[in-house]
Amino acid sequence: MALRAGVAARLHISVINSPATSDCRTPTSRDEPRAQRVLVQRVSASQAVTSGSLAHRLPPAPFRCRGQCATRRSVARCDSSTQVDQQPAAAGLDPRRGSAGGSPANGRVAPDNRDFANAAASMPGDGSSGNGVAVLARPEARWQEEQPDKGGARELGAGASEGRGLGIVEFLRGKHVLVTGATGFLAKALVEKILREQPDVGRLYLFIQPRADQPAEQRLAQLVGSPIFAHVRAQHGTAYERFMAAKLRAVEGDISREGLGVSAAVREELSSKVQVLVNSAATTTFDERYDVALNINTQGPRRLLDLADSCRNLQLLLHISTAFVNGKRRGRSMERAFEYGATIAAELQHAQAGAGGAQVRVDVATEIALAEHERAAAQATAEAAGLSGEDVQAAVQKHMVELGMRRAQQCGWQDTYVFTKAMGEMVLTRARTHLPLAIVRPSIVESCLREPMAGWMEGMRMADPILLAYGKGQMAGFLANPDGVLDMVPCDMVINAVLAIATHTASVGPGAPVAVYHVATSVANPLGIQVVADATSDHFAVAPMLQRDGSAVAVQRMQVFRHPRLFMLDVWLKYQLPLQLAKLSPWSSSLSERRNNLLLKTAQQLSYLAKLYEPYTFYAARFDASNTERLFSLMSEEEQRQFDFDLRAIDWHSYLCDVHLPGLRKYVLKGRGSSNLS
Repeated sequence: MALRAGVAARLHISVINSPATSDCRTPTSRDEPRAQRVLVQRVSASQAVTSGSLAHRLPPAPFRCRGQCATRRSVARCDSSTQVDQQPAAAGLDPRRGSAGGSPANGRVAPDNRDFANAAASMPGDGSSGNGVAVLARPEARWQEEQPDKGGARELGAGASEGRGLGIVEFLRGKHVLVTGATGFLAKALVEKILREQPDVGRLYLFIQPRADQPAEQRLAQLVGSPIFAHVRAQHGTAYERFMAAKLRAVEGDISREGLGVSAAVREELSSKVQVLVNSAATTTFDERYDVALNINTQGPRRLLDLADSCRNLQLLLHISTAFVNGKRRGRSMERAFEYGATIAAELQHAQAGAGGAQVRVDVATEIALAEHERAAAQATAEAAGLSGEDVQAAVQKHMVELGMRRAQQCGWQDTYVFTKAMGEMVLTRARTHLPLAIVRPSIVESCLREPMAGWMEGMRMADPILLAYGKGQMAGFLANPDGVLDMVPCDMVINAVLAIATHTASVGPGAPVAVYHVATSVANPLGIQVVADATSDHFAVAPMLQRDGSAVAVQRMQVFRHPRLFMLDVWLKYQLPLQLAKLSPWSSSLSERRNNLLLKTAQQLSYLAKLYEPYTFYAARFDASNTERLFSLMSEEEQRQFDFDLRAIDWHSYLCDVHLPGLRKYVLKGRGSSNLS
């Protein structure tokens, strides 16, 4: 189907004639001048929600750690190098409590937010967009650079009715929603929440990439049979299958292909029906091939925007990104969209040396051309070296992985994943016209806190391989800054925030600034690295993993290794020293050889994980979530219970010890190595 004429004028990035470059420098003149518009939304202090009305408690857990951890520190100190204003907490009031400090909703002592509560320490040019970015600032602690646009600032509460909040349930009634990445962890939870809370929703079009041996309809049938829909199944009883068939439609498509791989007839149906488009499709591999990551994470959003432009009844596009697009920033990072071409490297250069010198920039089209040039060159080099078949592909794979990591780090991001996600945001904010656009940036999304089932998750998330390796006795601890924080957020809170953000964004209407939301906790409710270690130790002390013979795996308290050499020494003593001793033994057998291979493989895996995760376990940026918290304050008390994303109410020790780790073992390990978890 032909698209609107305006689409042709958009940034199309599949062809470029300029030679590939070796750095980020591109002419700054190619960027269109844009008027700076930072709209600051205000909500009066009278709209603050008291903590007493939000005193949600965790559901009953299979067991309790019962406070075995002696320290249970709920927040870690900032690394001394982190550029954060160190003012007293009293200067920055909690936006929902109307007083400094105080007790959070769950009754615990409030985290010490002195490191984060006050004036922004963000750097010059920290991503403030010229594309018109809504900044929902706190009225109690104003950032000096975020003064209201007195000529045209709209009230944040414009979409909220007095007494009834945002109206999320009513907004969903009858809506036709397109969800990409529909078989993924987040999208599956989103679909479940919508169907459970608003069965009168219209049709949910689920974008599903077919597999060679599994068409989209078959993958949809598997999704319908997932245990996550237990509550929906209970609601509808024998009519469950009929209800799901009426509400869900599999759309066979692929965001890595031009035109999304959908037929003209399907595209016309989507164009006439879809009112809300949620993009959760991505490749999340940190060290993905550069060409693959660019195609999915950067060009994929542009292809979806082409479809969005053809949707005649579309009310908003909601793009799920990641908070870690803030890259190598340090200190408090605000909820702002990227200016097209801006890099974190340029910000760091500006902060260290002032405004002089050549500006480091990135151009998406140039990066795509570079990736294609390097892929072809790597293949030619491998073939010239006499390689063939799988060996050529392995050589190309290795080269493209290294290229992506190198380009990311040159431009100020820690890995290929977050670099290409940042460029995807740039493409969206530059190319969209008047379509309401919200960018949601969750941090590390982990298991559900409460719903649909406490602890529910699918697949290993970022920290989970390390936690399980410790529980299995394979490692004594992990490499991290013991005074740092690990920014994670429960899946159900992310989903609830997404639905609130979608409702509010649609209510604002066309032409509104791009809204960016961090659904993250490193400022609102920091999870200290030491708390992770303590909660994990407490969990496995109460419910140890089991050996094949049924005996418990004994573990010491989890250690946090500040220095890579100490971590590698521990790995060497446990795994590589026995290998060296085995070589001296004249009684080596095939059995000991298999054991030695296992030791070597385990040591290599642990070293790889430590290197891969080091940018995150020593992460220096802290994600401000003022927009997200302000939106929560606009919701009615009923909505806050029904769609809870009160970041400050999370009891981290209880969540990790009593919810997340049991959920990981139940839903991911399927109970393997456990006989004492219900």
